Amino acid sequence: MAIKKDENKLAAGITIFALGIIHLLTRMRIAPVQSAFWQELIDWRSIILIAALSFLIVKTDKTLGIILLVLGILLRMGLILHYMGNWEAYLMPLSLIVFGSILIIGVLRK
Repeated sequence: MAIKKDENKLAAGITIFALGIIHLLTRMRIAPVQSAFWQELIDWRSIILIAALSFLIVKTDKTLGIILLVLGILLRMGLILHYMGNWEAYLMPLSLIVFGSILIIGVLRK
């Protein structure tokens, strides 16, 4: 049980640390605050993606990280489709990547 608590604290700490760095860079005007990328990075929906990445990296149980990642992607779907433009051209390669990843993860878990 102590390991899970430590993993949770570490993942939460990384998330809070990353958000603090982003906020500090914004306040000090070091970051390109006017850029579209930075505006999207400091948006509240990006917090979910940052948390998902930290939970996926740190925790041995990836369930919460995967749930946060899917939620973050769903919340960002409008932005993703906007940048993709002609998304139909990407559908087949993305499907192959997803299904290939599922097969690879299934093999590695055994």
